[in-house]
Amino acid sequence: PGNLPQSISALAVDGCISLIGVLTGWAGEVPTAALMTKNGRLSGITVGSQEDQANMIDAVEAHDMQPVIDKTYSLAELADAFRYQESQQHFGKICVSL
Repeated sequence: PGNLPQSISALAVDGCISLIGVLTGWAGEVPTAALMTKNGRLSGITVGSQEDQANMIDAVEAHDMQPVIDKTYSLAELADAFRYQESQQHFGKICVSL
């Protein structure tokens, strides 16, 4: 909520702002007039509690779940990694080694 006015200012007409998580607290003013002049949408998204995350980690460890890694690139190949992602040919994660 702390940078919402700046986000609305940068919003394209008919754009959408997704609020994911909070750094500045739960309360804040929403400049509705600025949002309305852009015909903008504001969408709040929650990703679960710390308890949910702990339960998920426990399940992943208990069942030895592993991510599907499609390709791994070096940092020098970062541009290639982005091009591969843009191609939408990947299945699984695209990783960059640091």
